[in-house]
Amino acid sequence: MSKKENAGIFQLENGHWGYRFIVKCDGRRKARKRVRDESGNPFLTKEQAAAARKDAIMIEKRKMLGGESTKPVRKRLCEIYEEYCESGRLDKEYSTKKKHDCLWNNHIKARFGDRYADDISSGEINDYLAELRYVNNYSYGYIESFLKLFYLIFGQAYSRNYLSSEKYSRLCVYKNGKIKMPVKKSVDIKDIVTYSKQEMEQMDEYFKGKNVETAYMIGKFAGLRSAECYGLTWDCINFKDGTMRIEKQMKTEDGLIKLKSLKTVNSKRKIYMHKALRDYLYELSKKIKEHEVTFILTPKSWT
Repeated sequence: MSKKENAGIFQLENGHWGYRFIVKCDGRRKARKRVRDESGNPFLTKEQAAAARKDAIMIEKRKMLGGESTKPVRKRLCEIYEEYCESGRLDKEYSTKKKHDCLWNNHIKARFGDRYADDISSGEINDYLAELRYVNNYSYGYIESFLKLFYLIFGQAYSRNYLSSEKYSRLCVYKNGKIKMPVKKSVDIKDIVTYSKQEMEQMDEYFKGKNVETAYMIGKFAGLRSAECYGLTWDCINFKDGTMRIEKQMKTEDGLIKLKSLKTVNSKRKIYMHKALRDYLYELSKKIKEHEVTFILTPKSWT
């Protein structure tokens, strides 16, 4: 830990740690000293105290610069979620919206929907997430979706002045007291699944000649997601330099199949094809051209 990080950190006689700091802004001066986190637990290590000090300084600076111009308006979580659906997630993908609605309607709404946002503590939500993991036996990855949605909802509340800076910080900022995932157990750490040569040969034989063989070959040799495999068009394939451009995906929305842009800017990429994939697609393109029929529309054929 550097000298700068050590500044303001001190050790107590019982071996625990604490921190102090002074923040100055526009002629105002605010001093703070703490030996416990927001949940009342002592800082057992110097690193814990330093992290808590850093968070506390950030919160105090934000308060002094912005402050609370008006008293936060109390709203229930169901009202905040409805507002989030109307105006807070316009940039989200269709599948993301569906996932949020599923989590809200099937789980969160019953437990927290009628509660006022400023009455909910991070401890309650952490207990709820632990219940989902250890009582309901939901997967660790699935519970991460709950965590992200809680952060989105409380972020919506804070941005609309339904939560004070201090309350929002307790829920989403303070390192030692904010909403967080349950402790990861060894069972939650999954090994990477690999297939033997024999298993790969069995899959090759299974998919050979089927209408999904092309998607299987692309996924096998290029590592594309399934939606990206089906989003490829022939103009994305360059046999000359052996590359393919990944720039769209196929999605189903309300029963309609659509070609959509990729989820993020970084998802758009160009990759080099394995020789086996390149040869397969080249032979496929030749077969398609052999069976291609050109239709010529004339004014007479329109009637």
